[in-house]
Amino acid sequence: MTVPRGVVRLVLVVAAIAAIVTGCNPDITEQFFSVRIKNDLATSIGVQQCSDPKCTEVSDTFQLDRGESFSATTSSEGVANPYRFVRANGSVVGCFPLFFRHRVDGLVLLISHSGIC
Repeated sequence: MTVPRGVVRLVLVVAAIAAIVTGCNPDITEQFFSVRIKNDLATSIGVQQCSDPKCTEVSDTFQLDRGESFSATTSSEGVANPYRFVRANGSVVGCFPLFFRHRVDGLVLLISHSGIC
C-alpha cells in the first residue's frame, strides 16, 4: 500500500503546527539568551564558571576589573549555569546560579547582589 504524497505532506504540516501550538519549539537555539554580569565592587574580582551546581569544580576562570561586565550565555530551560566570584585573597564574594525557566532579555546582574553559594 502506497500513501499519496499529499497525505504525507498534510500529516507533516499538521504535526508541525501541533508541536508549535503546544509549546514545542523546533528551534532549540531559542532557549539560549545572554545575561550581563557587572562588577560593581571597588576592586577586581575573580570570576569562576562552575562545572556543577555546587561549584565543586570550575571550568573557566578570569579576572573582571572594577566597573567591567561580561556576557554569560544561559538557558531558559531550567538548567543551572552557576558563576562564583572570589576576591584576590580567595574568599568568596558570592554566586549567581543563572537558573531560568523563561527568557529574561536585557537582564544585568550586579556582583554586589550575588547570593550564597
